[in-house]
Amino acid sequence: MKEITLYYTSLVVTSTVVVGLPPVSDCVKVSITSKGGTVRYRVDSIDPSPTDGHKVRDGETITLKGSVAITNFKVIAIDSDATLQITYLK
Repeated sequence: MKEITLYYTSLVVTSTVVVGLPPVSDCVKVSITSKGGTVRYRVDSIDPSPTDGHKVRDGETITLKGSVAITNFKVIAIDSDATLQITYLK
């Protein structure tokens, strides 16, 4: 089955506030690219910190599959702000 893009957005992430993804109906997969900084994320609904969580460096892309991982995704920047480029797919 061919993937269909549902929505695209950008999200600025700082090193002081943990954020999640804006919800999008019918989304089953998300592609996220970090631009301008390095971030850490978790998908177990526990807040990451600048020293704990999976690291995504500037220019790297991650893919989340399934509504649980997408809903539980939380992210924080490590040092400088980063912009996440987010594509929601069906």
